[in-house]
Amino acid sequence: MEIIKTAHFLGLPSTATILFGHIESPTDVLEHLDLLREVQKETGGFTEFIPLPFIPYRTRLGHDFYLSKTASWLRIKRFYALARAYLFPTFKNIQTSWVKLGVDRAVQTLELGVNDFGGTLIEENITRSAGGHFGEYLSEEEIRLRLLQAGKVPVQRDTLYRLPNPGAL
Repeated sequence: MEIIKTAHFLGLPSTATILFGHIESPTDVLEHLDLLREVQKETGGFTEFIPLPFIPYRTRLGHDFYLSKTASWLRIKRFYALARAYLFPTFKNIQTSWVKLGVDRAVQTLELGVNDFGGTLIEENITRSAGGHFGEYLSEEEIRLRLLQAGKVPVQRDTLYRLPNPGAL
């Protein structure tokens, strides 16, 4: 926490994450969220919070603890909704992970308090090396189309949530 706070006080923003759906307890999750919320209140340096469902298929943790599947879709949806409620208003942005969830489910999380779909990728290795099935590539055009189909207004932003061209959507 000292490193993150120092970075934030030096003007270096960062993301906040949690990897969930493995061996954590509800107490572990709440302690993690409390820590993030307190740091954000103190520094304002987190740009967003990204809940990341654990992919167990080809990981040591999955092997050692006999984890053969991801968290249930119901648990994942509840987690995204909890994150929004628990961290609001300290965190303005909750980002979904289409890389972990797939595009269809990531779009569904936009109804659960998520306000950031994330962005394009050319190649993603962490999820794929863990045995995940998504994350190979998603174009800006595909993201825009999927968001429009879901009744959302796509807005391009930079890493710090600034609009690169405020007149263009």
